[in-house]
Amino acid sequence: MDNCSVLIIDDEEINTLQLEHALEGIGDISTSNNSSEAILLIEKIRPDILILDLEMPKVSGFDILKVIQQKPTLAHIRTVVITSHSDPAIEEKALSLGAIDFISKPLNLRLCRIRIENHIKIRTQEKVLQLTQEELFAEKEQLKITIDSIADAVISTDKNANIVYMNPVAQRL
Repeated sequence: MDNCSVLIIDDEEINTLQLEHALEGIGDISTSNNSSEAILLIEKIRPDILILDLEMPKVSGFDILKVIQQKPTLAHIRTVVITSHSDPAIEEKALSLGAIDFISKPLNLRLCRIRIENHIKIRTQEKVLQLTQEELFAEKEQLKITIDSIADAVISTDKNANIVYMNPVAQRL
């Protein structure tokens, strides 16, 4: 896998230990059992995948989801929530707050690993797409600079013969 980072936040240490062991080898894994420090840790690590317990003392998973949703710098994080609740309203609330997957407790660790691997594949594809878009934009800008510096008139049209670009020389003519 593409060295994605995974952050597990759960107030029960046994859960973080189990998940950390189950996800061994799929990326850089960090854990925390302190929901009060969750946002600071998320901002520091900027994980690709966040595995978040919803029911925690002090700061709940819902509160953390709300903060993540409000911060554009954290928008890339794919959040998977875990909870012992089976109430569809709780699942709906978590998903509406930006969670992308929902795993019920007690945890099936093999199923968790498969789901997280799938999310890592998607996140890796997103990173490749973003990098490709950035490279394409840079190449387009370089091409524009080159065409603008040519001493001859350059006019570009679309398939309907509508002008979509003219360099400065063409504009002057």
